[in-house]
Amino acid sequence: MTNDISIKQRQFDFWEVFLIICLAYTVVTILVIFFEEDLFRIFTPFLAPFILLFVFLVYLVLAFASVSYIPFQIRKVSWRVFVPAIINSITFLVVYCFYGTLGDLRINLGFRINENSYIQVVQWVEQSLSNGGILLNDGKEEVVFLPKVFHGLSEDNRIYVTKYQEDITIFFYRGGGLFEYSPGFTYRSDNNFPADNGDIVCYRQIKPHWYACS
Repeated sequence: MTNDISIKQRQFDFWEVFLIICLAYTVVTILVIFFEEDLFRIFTPFLAPFILLFVFLVYLVLAFASVSYIPFQIRKVSWRVFVPAIINSITFLVVYCFYGTLGDLRINLGFRINENSYIQVVQWVEQSLSNGGILLNDGKEEVVFLPKVFHGLSEDNRIYVTKYQEDITIFFYRGGGLFEYSPGFTYRSDNNFPADNGDIVCYRQIKPHWYACS
């Protein structure tokens, strides 16, 4: 009798630990997707894909283990054996259905936090161009250093401004770019979708005049 109780206790402990691991993995996966751009900025496009690959391989192991566990324990533990497999299925659905949405949400949030400051920088650039504080060659991208009050909005406190006739393009580089990867935000006064500019590729409009780039 004591041995039977001990075996059942071990089975329950294994199920409980495995369940916690699956739940923790789901949370980690959501966070990895949400902060994917930050991972690429921190670890560069050379190393970040290996992190994503590792997360994927862990998922395969957990999914295989959760399915393999069912036939051996279904008569002893009843419906509980299905829970890890269900959690892993939910993880798959989250990744499949919301991969792009979660990543976009993080980028949108990063923009919204400093939105007023970005707009103030645009106004400062326009005023400086009109009063001669900033001089630009028409059609040529120029580096402009931000005033101290706007430090931190762009890497090294520099923005990249292009003036073509009456239109202005401003690129806020977020840093961490490498191998033709330049994450940041672009402002277009004419609200036209920015064309590819060497290393900078804009792929989505955040709001009128503002675009997410990489």
